[in-house]
Amino acid sequence: MSMTIDHTRCTRCQACVSVCPERLIAEGPVTGPEIAAYCLRCGHCMAMCPAGAITVDGVGEHPAGERVSPAALLALLRARRSGRRYTDEPVSRAHLEALLDAAATAPSAKNFRPVKVYVYVGTEVITAIRAATVACYRRLLSLLRLPGHRLLYRLLGVPAALHARLDHDARFLTDGEGDPLLHGARTLLAFTAPRGWAQGIGDAWLAAHGAVLYAETIPLATCYNGFVAQAAGMDARVRRAMGVPAAEMVVAVLTLGYPASRPHRALTREGLAVVWDDVE
Repeated sequence: MSMTIDHTRCTRCQACVSVCPERLIAEGPVTGPEIAAYCLRCGHCMAMCPAGAITVDGVGEHPAGERVSPAALLALLRARRSGRRYTDEPVSRAHLEALLDAAATAPSAKNFRPVKVYVYVGTEVITAIRAATVACYRRLLSLLRLPGHRLLYRLLGVPAALHARLDHDARFLTDGEGDPLLHGARTLLAFTAPRGWAQGIGDAWLAAHGAVLYAETIPLATCYNGFVAQAAGMDARVRRAMGVPAAEMVVAVLTLGYPASRPHRALTREGLAVVWDDVE
């Protein structure tokens, strides 16, 4: 049994009946044998029970705390920027664990929670990831410069601007001075999902962004690194350097560290394209 009701405390308000996403709780409230097989352990029934009469296996309880005001949350979202300049101070284990706790609060489709997080703090493994990724883009650059490659891209419908961007990025990563790939970061996080699981990919993005937003409160500087994530998707050698098995897809990679500088102002961003269904 994954969910139990203490009927000595239950007030029969039926709140649990209305919130169960799988409709496993009937009026009473009562549950049947299918609860053991199909309960998602999402905890909705437990969270919404005013009497505290419900427990769900594996689901704990935190103090409610204060609600974040709309203005405070919007200010954080507007002020957050990618950080690419870090101090030499290693990120503490306590801060990393807090970041992972925040990532774990992200919702997950059907509460399957397929996301795995790889934490890289060792100099040797980060050096190996950097080297494998740069080598991947060197090979890509050689392909981009093959005769006829531009024509092939055009026949495949790839815009010329995208081809030019790929060429620029590959040259930037392989010819640039310093560390244009990881910006000298001493800590990386990689979020993976089972390969071919579309909902798992979404889960991984949500978990990664939960970590990114929480990092702003420490404060830690974070930056999504699409170069490493894409290289891991293209090249098994990059995945091996990361220790990620072939059955997993690297969805998001973060570089992070204590910021060497902070933004002095929050800037506007281009708005989303929005389509309203009630426009006459």
